[in-house]
Amino acid sequence: MLLENFTYPEDTRVRNEAESLAAAGHHVTVLAPRGSGQASRERLRGVEIRRYRTVWAGRSLWSYAAEYGIAHLQLLARSLAELLRGASVLHFNGPPDTLALVGILARLAGRKVVYDMHDSGPELFEAKFGSSSFALGLLRAAQRAAIRFRA
Repeated sequence: MLLENFTYPEDTRVRNEAESLAAAGHHVTVLAPRGSGQASRERLRGVEIRRYRTVWAGRSLWSYAAEYGIAHLQLLARSLAELLRGASVLHFNGPPDTLALVGILARLAGRKVVYDMHDSGPELFEAKFGSSSFALGLLRAAQRAAIRFRA
C-alpha cells in the first residue's frame, strides 16, 4: 500500500484497510512518509511499515511540487523493490493520482493494482490553486490513468 500525503498509522482510512487485510491473513506492507519521532521500519497489528523521509508542502505550488516529487521518487523506487520481492498487488490511494505511474508499471509486470480514490485530486488542486494551471490538466490525465490501470 502506497501512502504519500499522511503518516501511518495516523491516516485512519489506510490503517483500517491495512489492518483488515492483515487480519484476513494477507501480508501487508505500507510505504508511507516518516513523521517526527517515527521509526523507519516497524510492524503494527500485523502490518509491516516502511517509512521514507520527505518534505511537507507549505502553501505554495512549488512546495507541493517538492513534496510530491520527493515522495514519488521514494514510492517509485520502494514499490519497484517490493514488486521485485514478489508483491502480487499494489494498492495506492488518491490523491495523488500521479502514483498511477507505479500502477502502470505493476500492471506491465503482471500484478494486480487497486486504486483507492479517497479524494478527487484535480478538484482539490483547483480549489487551492485555481483552474488556469497546466498542472490541473496533468492531474486530470493522471486521475484517468489511475482509474484505467487498476485491476
